[in-house]
Amino acid sequence: MRAKRPEEFDRPKTPFRDVARSHLYHYSRDLGIPDEVPRIFLAELRNVYPEGFVRRPVWRDINVYRQPGSIKDLTLKAFPGHKFFICAIKYIEFFKQADIHFSDQVLEISSTWLPEHRKPQITSHAESLDYFCLRILPSPYLCKLELRVYNCAVIDEFAIRKRTLENMRSHRDLGFTIHQGCITHVDQFSPAQVCGFKPDYQIVEVNGQSVVSYVDSLIVRLIRNALGRNVGRRVEVAVIPKRVYDVLMDPRKGKHYNVISNAGFNLEFWTAHKVFGVW
Repeated sequence: MRAKRPEEFDRPKTPFRDVARSHLYHYSRDLGIPDEVPRIFLAELRNVYPEGFVRRPVWRDINVYRQPGSIKDLTLKAFPGHKFFICAIKYIEFFKQADIHFSDQVLEISSTWLPEHRKPQITSHAESLDYFCLRILPSPYLCKLELRVYNCAVIDEFAIRKRTLENMRSHRDLGFTIHQGCITHVDQFSPAQVCGFKPDYQIVEVNGQSVVSYVDSLIVRLIRNALGRNVGRRVEVAVIPKRVYDVLMDPRKGKHYNVISNAGFNLEFWTAHKVFGVW
């Protein structure tokens, strides 16, 4: 037994009735999550937070700088009504890591610079970059958790003499078990439970790296390696509810598009009710 650390105490939350929630209805309708709107309405009547809801900005303008020739580093999925959501992203292809994440909704793509933002200081290199602006609705279901192990022993791949599917997904050291990237079990009083891990949540990012469609052994290895390299023995892990992940990754729903290079603004795309910059 020990006393709780400061970060382990439950902090008071703002009542749900005082939180902006209209975008939560729009996001759920556009994505087409089954039975999500009634669940949100019931939570609003009870003045409790819906399961998986995270307070994030209602919308944001993000400048994206990409390496020349990169066309498959940002994949969008189009749903009925021309609703676009980010379903795949490769941060390594970006010149500067943008604050966009899996499951964010793309409201607008623009090739012009925002007046309040400045271009990179290296002008010659900036001219060769592919840059554009995304107006996004940050996913209200994406949650960033900080996994800390403190003085617990972390099992790395070299410490496992006989590798099996069970010990590669072992929750003895980290406190959780995953299957196809989804958390299936969380040990009681473990580091995973303290940081907020719950079953039926999908891991989509590890230490700022997208791990969508990664195998379980690679996800666990990335977590353990990040914990071993960090002085504070901590790593940031982003998760979303499984029900949201399944809708975005369902091949029977929506159509995939890749954001093309900055080729200028074409008014015909807007008059045809199509989003500029995707193909």
